[in-house]
Amino acid sequence: MIGLWEVNYIMNAPKPVGELFPKVKPTISFDSYKNSVSGMSGCNNFNGEFTISGKSIKIDEAMALTRKMCPDMAGEQAFLETLKKVNAYSVTDQGKTLNLIMGDLAVMRLERK
Repeated sequence: MIGLWEVNYIMNAPKPVGELFPKVKPTISFDSYKNSVSGMSGCNNFNGEFTISGKSIKIDEAMALTRKMCPDMAGEQAFLETLKKVNAYSVTDQGKTLNLIMGDLAVMRLERK
């Protein structure tokens, strides 16, 4: 799971990822040595902490976030709100796909960059 991941699916997003983020898709980078997470939400940069136990993951809601205004904030809002709900993860496709899970549903899918 360590490394840089790019979002290609967000469950219940108002539009497909390609339409929500026409210029640049959100990315997440996990550093398990520091228990830190950082990335770009499609508009703003963020960083914070996460904890992992087995296949459970908790991304701290109190993340630092830059405050740029972008033309359409719906994508960023969908991305950040979905991150708050994640409580598990799985890595599939020989390490190429990261599924962020809420309960037993994959609510966000990312590909390794």
